[in-house]
Amino acid sequence: MKNMTLALVILTLALSACGSAVPTATPTLPPTPPPTPTAVPTDLPTPTKSATAAPSLTPTVPPTLTPTDTPKPSATWTLIPTDTPTSAPITVTMSAVVSSSSDDVNQDGGSLDFNSGLLSLGTASSPGGSYTGLRFARLSIPPDSTIKSAWLMVYSSEYQWIGLSLSIAAEATGYSAAFAGGSLPSQRVLTSHKVIYSSDVEWQADTWYSLGEIASVVQEVVSRKDWKNGNSFSLILKGAGNAWGRKMAMSFDGSPALAPRLSIRYRTQAGAVATATMTLTPP
Repeated sequence: MKNMTLALVILTLALSACGSAVPTATPTLPPTPPPTPTAVPTDLPTPTKSATAAPSLTPTVPPTLTPTDTPKPSATWTLIPTDTPTSAPITVTMSAVVSSSSDDVNQDGGSLDFNSGLLSLGTASSPGGSYTGLRFARLSIPPDSTIKSAWLMVYSSEYQWIGLSLSIAAEATGYSAAFAGGSLPSQRVLTSHKVIYSSDVEWQADTWYSLGEIASVVQEVVSRKDWKNGNSFSLILKGAGNAWGRKMAMSFDGSPALAPRLSIRYRTQAGAVATATMTLTPP
């Protein structure tokens, strides 16, 4: 090993001494081409597909037709007393009441009282000149009806016990007018039929009393040729006792609900009965 190393040293020295440099072959490397840039893909924005708005089909709602109530003329009902045909006679009970201040009056001599709250029945201060007039308007009794019974009812508003005597007749006419200063009860023409009522009993307060059966008096008027269904009818009471032989009863002015009343039961002729008919009047 040492010999080999020595030989190399000698050889080197020899070459140096000859002045010839042994060219050292330096390998020539081809130029290194520049790196080719690698294309980096650029993220291009992905085109967004624009949605084309489809035309909106908005349904057209037809206008709502609201019905308008057009006022229409209406028919009206009217209550009219009429004679309703029937196939056979029938019996009817009806009631009438004094309905006006001028329809129940007291006459004492020449004095006429319209507005007292109480009626004097019998004799006041004038024996032979004391009257009570009672008028009942619009009686629904057909002509020629048969009066089966009739009662005059009065209302006692106080306790009283005194004897009284009076006569009861009707005005002899088919239509009785209201009482007035120029048309006194004492001036009326009376029916030939009359009823005498006498009483000497106690009357209680707040109680209705009948002054007897007066069917014959009512019958005379209803049988007249001038009587018509719906006419007015008057009773005339005349005192027949001593002065101040009387009882007191409620008048229309005292209380319309307690004014004198007339209750009648009658039988119609074949073919008619008085009724209150509702008649429809067209618009």
